[in-house]
Amino acid sequence: MSKENSTLKQRAEHELEEMVAISLYLAFFFCAMVTYRMILLNDFRDSRFSYTAALINALVVAKVILIGEYAHL
Repeated sequence: MSKENSTLKQRAEHELEEMVAISLYLAFFFCAMVTYRMILLNDFRDSRFSYTAALINALVVAKVILIGEYAHL
């Protein structure tokens, strides 16, 4: 039973590390696109919302990438 729990814990830690790495990578580009759009349109009114939405989008897309990876798609 402990061997099974340790492998489950190791897999969860590995998945969390991958999720963080992919999310940070995507967040950088999504936030860069938000910044570019703000500069291009000269609209800085809702910057907090835009950056929050970009970070949430990065998390969602990272999870979809991981699910596709585990499903061998």
